[in-house]
Amino acid sequence: MFSINKLQQLKISQNWKIRRNVFFDIDPSDELSEDYKFCNIYCQEDLLWMSYFDYNLVLGWYGADDLDDENTGFMLVLYRGEDWNNSELLELKRTKSKKDIVDKIEEISEVVISGFFDDKKGYEISENQADYRYIGQHRNYSVMNNFNELLK
Repeated sequence: MFSINKLQQLKISQNWKIRRNVFFDIDPSDELSEDYKFCNIYCQEDLLWMSYFDYNLVLGWYGADDLDDENTGFMLVLYRGEDWNNSELLELKRTKSKKDIVDKIEEISEVVISGFFDDKKGYEISENQADYRYIGQHRNYSVMNNFNELLK
């Protein structure tokens, strides 16, 4: 289906490599037909994938169109490693708010460029772990919880 929407504008460093981008400037709360939102948001598990060296920032939509379900919405993940199935989770954010997710993409991309994560340890992900398939069910995970305090 042809989309008339523009891609979501993001303020990120040109050092990031965009590997996939179908993150359109559409908010789930926009007054558009549900069919249109389904084709351009709800069925797009992979909306955006950007990389910076061995860091990968990935945005998807999970839970189809049931906006009343707390697990439905955008999920943003920052991981270190070449393969999500065997990597290190650094950040995970779930929200239904497009504004919140755009702000988080911009914040995380800047923090990665700053080198903040270079000496930080995240949650080791291995497809051999018993709880491997349930990681995305968490609402939030953050190595940089106190990063803003460090800037003061």
